[in-house]
Amino acid sequence: MPLCVAESWGRLKGKRFGRLAISLDGQPEIFTVSFFASDWRLYLRMEPGTLLASAPMGTRVAFEVDDSYGNGAWTVVAKGTVCPTLTGDLDAARRAPKLTWASEDDGAQLAIQITDLTGRLFQRT
Repeated sequence: MPLCVAESWGRLKGKRFGRLAISLDGQPEIFTVSFFASDWRLYLRMEPGTLLASAPMGTRVAFEVDDSYGNGAWTVVAKGTVCPTLTGDLDAARRAPKLTWASEDDGAQLAIQITDLTGRLFQRT
């Protein structure tokens, strides 16, 4: 059963870990990352020098979070592009619950502007 955009956004914002799918150097990659969601953007911080930290601006990505409960499960997929991080956004992300294990001083920031958000609810019968 499809979730509306508002419910999909609420479930996405309620999570701290997800999976980022991206093509780097012509190869598909999936990274499990911690994140912060605000104003239709996802913010990630990772150790400098990692493959993900080198993602070029404008790269199209997909991001997924999911969970299960009792007789059901849900999944939310956000699609978007890698975009510049804004100072005010980074300040908000730093005030959020622990964003990542990367050092705050040394961490590389990556932002994703969400352009499409969908969710589905699954019930076991």
